[in-house]
Amino acid sequence: MRFVSRPGISGVVLDDSTHDPLASANVTLRMHTWDGKVVSTTSTTSGTDGAFVIPAKHVWWIYFVGMDFLGYYGTADLKASGFAQASREVRSSPVGPSVVPLGDIRLTRAP
Repeated sequence: MRFVSRPGISGVVLDDSTHDPLASANVTLRMHTWDGKVVSTTSTTSGTDGAFVIPAKHVWWIYFVGMDFLGYYGTADLKASGFAQASREVRSSPVGPSVVPLGDIRLTRAP
């Protein structure tokens, strides 16, 4: 069977006050174990429309009945110049979802 070995994320970064898209915002996905040990880090930047995608990684496994699936835990950090950083939790499993939709993420202007 083909399984998700690291979920991806997608969303749109917006200015919280104007609701305008934020281009070139840095998006970092850190996956970690249930006890907080970081196991992978991947980054991208948002496009001119504020949209971003970090694709999922997949692997092929031999599946045995009775196997227990452990979940994936992660954090997506979003940063843009002049704005406060935002974070979102990322949860998935080997059977999906392969891309976790984070939706619209509104960053507030830094003081």
